[in-house]
Amino acid sequence: MPRKKISKDQQIAGPVSSIMPTPERSKSKIDVVIERLGQPDGATLVDLCEATGWQAHSLRGALSCALVSASRMCSF
Repeated sequence: MPRKKISKDQQIAGPVSSIMPTPERSKSKIDVVIERLGQPDGATLVDLCEATGWQAHSLRGALSCALVSASRMCSF
């Protein structure tokens, strides 16, 4: 079945992203961890586990991956 032709005045003037607002991204769990660690008093493992709902071994794994990723981006 052939596609219907659209006249120029029926076309969108610009990209859809310029017309529709982008929804705000909710904080990820790692964002919550980084925010808590950035507080003046820091955060304990128990605090971070309660904030994310993660078990201690999962939190430690996420922290080590975050450190490795950061060191790769910052190394020269």
